[in-house]
Amino acid sequence: MKEIIGFFVMAFASLFDPIRTPGYIISGWAIKNLPGALVASILWNVLIYGVIIMPIDARLQSSTRADLFFASCLGGVFMTGIVYFFASRRRKRQQAEMAAKKDNDENKPSG
Repeated sequence: MKEIIGFFVMAFASLFDPIRTPGYIISGWAIKNLPGALVASILWNVLIYGVIIMPIDARLQSSTRADLFFASCLGGVFMTGIVYFFASRRRKRQQAEMAAKKDNDENKPSG
């Protein structure tokens, strides 16, 4: 039970990573379909892991831990999902406002 709780604590803590979090936010905000946004966030995590973390671990002669990688992937998916949810709500609201404005413009008498 402690291992499971620890895994989710690591996933939550990965939300505060200053290197990975901007990628999660950008992918959730900019990509307009959820599967694409989730794949982009996982690829971002893999890129950061391969470019930054693994070389540092190799220089320090420490082993990379797979559980940390998977926990950060889970945290990234969670963060991207939250950002995507709010971004899609905002996009839908903007579309509704534009449709209402278009209807108002069409219903105005041209004089």
